[in-house]
Amino acid sequence: MSGGMSSGIKLLVSDVDGTLVDKEKKVAPATVDAVERLKAAGLGFTIISARPRSGMMPIAELLGIDEPMGAFNGGIVFKRDGTVIEHHMIDVDVVRGAMEIVGDAPVDTWFFADDVWYASTDQGGHVGSERKASAQRSGDRFRLFRSAGQGGQGHLRQR
Repeated sequence: MSGGMSSGIKLLVSDVDGTLVDKEKKVAPATVDAVERLKAAGLGFTIISARPRSGMMPIAELLGIDEPMGAFNGGIVFKRDGTVIEHHMIDVDVVRGAMEIVGDAPVDTWFFADDVWYASTDQGGHVGSERKASAQRSGDRFRLFRSAGQGGQGHLRQR
């Protein structure tokens, strides 16, 4: 602020997709420089996103984020070293109920469990960008499932 007044701001929190990364899901060099300038000015910097941790870690590494970050819109609060500070999960019976409601409807169904992306199809307009954003690849941290309505058992398990 002008006039030598302190703004009192200690931490800047940024969303990721549509804010911090470009359409290719990459962090621009100018963004890296800006985060470095924030840190040099004594401000903390962190991110929150609907992404899973796997999709946030490459950005956290690139930007050297040491503040807690929020994955799944704050459902998991964690640090870059892997420490989980908070972890809020949806009860598996609620997920099963939602899957039953979806049934055979012609919609793509996605959910994450234990940092693995489960999807009803590996096709579709958003699958490629979601794989990139969440750092999930087929056979790696991406699994196809068939819901009970599609003649499958699903892959939901009780914790």
